[in-house]
Amino acid sequence: MAGHQVIIGSRSPDRAAEAARTIAQTARRPVRASGSSNESAVSQADVIVLTVPFTALLETLKMVKPNFKPGQVLVNVSVPLETAVGGRATRTVGVWAGSAGELTASVVPKTVSVVTAFNNVSAELLRDPTKQVECDVLVCS
Repeated sequence: MAGHQVIIGSRSPDRAAEAARTIAQTARRPVRASGSSNESAVSQADVIVLTVPFTALLETLKMVKPNFKPGQVLVNVSVPLETAVGGRATRTVGVWAGSAGELTASVVPKTVSVVTAFNNVSAELLRDPTKQVECDVLVCS
């Protein structure tokens, strides 16, 4: 985030604005953060980090699809866990497209580069900006 404008997107722009304020207040360094709708955030960004549960992935992608621009990079963080179908969080479910990343790539315009990353990092750990993440992060494209 250092040196970059961060735009938090949400179905509720007010919730996004509140999240941006929280990030700005708790970050260890100054952060330029703002909140907006998902559609507006996608239209303004060069790099989009999509952090929705797998159950919301397809719906969210379809909602923001018209707002993508050529050359953007979309980082998909969704993990298809069994919890999406009432199972355990320790198991994944098969995805008809092959993976959550491949599903994402099949929905967004071909002019958008899709990367899958952070799937091996706990959402709970990432949720706390005061915690330092001490692990390798897998990145697939």
